[in-house]
Amino acid sequence: MNPTLSSHAPAPSSKTRKLVISPACLARYGLLASDLSTQSTQVQPSHPWTAPIPAVICNIYCRCAHYQEEDSPQMRSEEEGGEGGEAEGVIAKPLTNQQIKHREYKARCRKEKRLKANLNLSGVAHLPVHISNPNPNAKIRFFDKSFICWADQSRENIIAVVKFHPFSTMDPALKSQYQRLSQHLIAQSTYQNPNQSNGPQYAGKMYSLGWRKGYETASKIGTTGIAAKVAKDPDGYRQLQTHVPEKNTFIGERFYSVSGPLFEEVKQQHNALNAPGLEPNFKEDPNGFTCHLSFTISNFANTPHKDDDASPFSFVMWIPIDQTTGNLIEKDFAVQGGEFVFPDDSCGINFAGFNGIVECAWKATEYSHLTLPSHTPSNSLHTRMGLSCQLPKKTKEALQKIKNNYYLNHPTKSHWGIRDMNKIISDSAAYNKE
Repeated sequence: MNPTLSSHAPAPSSKTRKLVISPACLARYGLLASDLSTQSTQVQPSHPWTAPIPAVICNIYCRCAHYQEEDSPQMRSEEEGGEGGEAEGVIAKPLTNQQIKHREYKARCRKEKRLKANLNLSGVAHLPVHISNPNPNAKIRFFDKSFICWADQSRENIIAVVKFHPFSTMDPALKSQYQRLSQHLIAQSTYQNPNQSNGPQYAGKMYSLGWRKGYETASKIGTTGIAAKVAKDPDGYRQLQTHVPEKNTFIGERFYSVSGPLFEEVKQQHNALNAPGLEPNFKEDPNGFTCHLSFTISNFANTPHKDDDASPFSFVMWIPIDQTTGNLIEKDFAVQGGEFVFPDDSCGINFAGFNGIVECAWKATEYSHLTLPSHTPSNSLHTRMGLSCQLPKKTKEALQKIKNNYYLNHPTKSHWGIRDMNKIISDSAAYNKE
């Protein structure tokens, strides 16, 4: 369980610094003014449907300029910043023509290098850039348009590539594919229970699709689906799985569109394991790039963490939907908050006011990240679905063992099987369908 601020903070005193959040922003998180007026060290929302906010999240709020009472100066794009100059009060010596030309040449070379790095990684040369700022007290810079986050000025180590796709300019066919994907995932959730083992999570629900190391006795690896729930509609479950290959292909295309090089690196790992795709029949998929994804709904939020999985890079997309049907919400989206933040790098994604899809590829195992709390009116069914593709370590180990015939040659495990769609449907027959 993730402790809330009240369980870790020191006792209040006259010297305790109160959390300063603009009253105009309180509604974004389901908070009332009274939630802050009497609490100097904790934020416990008054609304019963809002989860307690952990201490570390409150600390991150204090680093977000648009949550403070004071107006903070607008942060400039790294591309707009200069290279530094003379110290204040020092009169610079006049430059010779040769020195001026040399500086201009160096500036052109730097710009060309930057644009080339952006183009090679994302397919777009002119994207706003954020260079990681590891200062733990630095203000967090939020983006509401596509951008790239580099670890340093060398442009050799990438943290994230983020692309915004507004509905207003989106091809109708592409929009339809996003909706079919979100509808499909909502349908998949009816045959599962929410994941209860995601440590950083403290709000919302998480589900999955694809293959994981088998938890059942004598199982090498298994796909998603609970036999007791499948028993209520086995034909519906079987029919739903026939659409998984289409979703598998679409998600791969979206990942590639964000960053071809990062996609290819993940695909290379996938192919080296002779891994299957997301579809529930275990067979090698050389055209695929992932065999597992997680998806979240219901105002999901978590604390800062680095993923503990085997993927060189993760791919995520955020889709505004009605959580009962999976239908896209193209305007008047009621969810407030829920920004995605890289706290150790002082940047994040701001979804406020944006009607569309956001996609991101990033190195989730090396760079800390989190989803801030969000709030939806009690009578609203809107949610921001988050979909993330990654390879769990235990799944990778199971795939490696299958490839190396570990189970086949093992004296006591040679009879172990694979829990695929047919096995789940077969097991479901044992349950009372009422």
